[in-house]
Amino acid sequence: MADNIIQLHPKQEIAYRSASRISAFIAGIQSGKSLAGAFWMFKEAALRRFKGNFLITSPNYRILQQSILNTTLRIFRHVGNYRSSDSVINLHAGGGQIFLRSMQDPDSCEGIPAVQAIWSDESGLLSYRAWANLLARSAFCRAPMFLSSTPYSQNWMYRDLYVPWSKGQIRPEDLSIVICKSSDNPYFPAAELERQRALMDERIFRLKYEASFEKLTGLVYPDFDFVNNAIEPHMPRRDQYTFVAGIDPGFSDPTAIIVVAIHKEGKHAYVCGEYYKQFMSHSDRINVLRDYHQRYGITQFYCDSSVPADIEMMNSAGLPVVACEKGAGSVMSGIGYVTSLIRDGRLRVMIKQCPNLVEEFGLYSYPENQLDMDDRNNEKPLSLHDHASDALRYCLVSSKGLLDKFVDNRFVPAKTHLERLLAGEFEGSGPIIRDSEDWYNH
Repeated sequence: MADNIIQLHPKQEIAYRSASRISAFIAGIQSGKSLAGAFWMFKEAALRRFKGNFLITSPNYRILQQSILNTTLRIFRHVGNYRSSDSVINLHAGGGQIFLRSMQDPDSCEGIPAVQAIWSDESGLLSYRAWANLLARSAFCRAPMFLSSTPYSQNWMYRDLYVPWSKGQIRPEDLSIVICKSSDNPYFPAAELERQRALMDERIFRLKYEASFEKLTGLVYPDFDFVNNAIEPHMPRRDQYTFVAGIDPGFSDPTAIIVVAIHKEGKHAYVCGEYYKQFMSHSDRINVLRDYHQRYGITQFYCDSSVPADIEMMNSAGLPVVACEKGAGSVMSGIGYVTSLIRDGRLRVMIKQCPNLVEEFGLYSYPENQLDMDDRNNEKPLSLHDHASDALRYCLVSSKGLLDKFVDNRFVPAKTHLERLLAGEFEGSGPIIRDSEDWYNH
């Protein structure tokens, strides 16, 4: 094969030779991620004599066409033929097949049996559900997986793979991670790298070129973290907690249901359950809500008020659903309220129970052109990665009466004289001085 003259650089070589069940090549821009992934897949197919089913995925169709397809066809051109009608490479020698799939629909890999190996390019852009489906595809044959990606945010890849790997909590045979900066590619021009460093926000530069997991600039909920706002899964006691839920209904967009247990004295709120799925019919949604109503003992569902017909159908099915009140400024005031609960540590999330909500916390953001504005709060966040976040906001804002029962009895120091002066508390307390009087003698 003519392509065997290609020489991988050292970081690519380490990732390519990994024998772990999951191998992650987390790399900066132009580090050769796709090339390493294509060679890894060729190695895995050759080890199996090109027999069986193999899977290559991308987060969307555009990346599949522009990034993966040409590289893959180049590597496999002597051993297989590409059939564009169903995005499959038929392998000559062993009769195997390589399925190329966009994971924009998380279920697009369903129905591919006995998968032998999986390569997921730009996997950091996958939704949590897409990632879970790929894990399920790998389970039957214990198929090895190769993940090649730039770190886009502190999402499931950071939470479930990078953090436990960095702490030594995952065995090397189960997971290996290779971090590759753009500068590790000997062909990347150093002068251009420095030019980009001078032009870009420091965090964005580290994310894109140094393969560093960074919080996105302009996040709606930047204060959420895994120390103050996470709690282990458990079922709160119904005699101590009131269970409520928010609903953000959708069809092409996911339907998101977020369940919150609020302490009856208002001390804190635990996010203890979620449902998150696309293409749900009205009847399917009602069945899920009935199940959650019974499972958690939910006293009230709060739904997006823009779907009155849906709310009426839910009520007709015997579900306690009301519209979340909306109005001018309600989105930003609601975000402010949720932020206050996060900052106070009164909002805790059962991370393992609510992976899609946690993922949205790392992605839900304001438009980039707002970041330099002094009055950013006059504008709404982008309508992306906001379905579970909206459901949470509907629920918490509508339940303020329950949460506001709590009175913080911590010691509050008395105001200084300067603070009282600036607050206007001394106005009208001094002698009346007429304009004609000599004021400095008073």
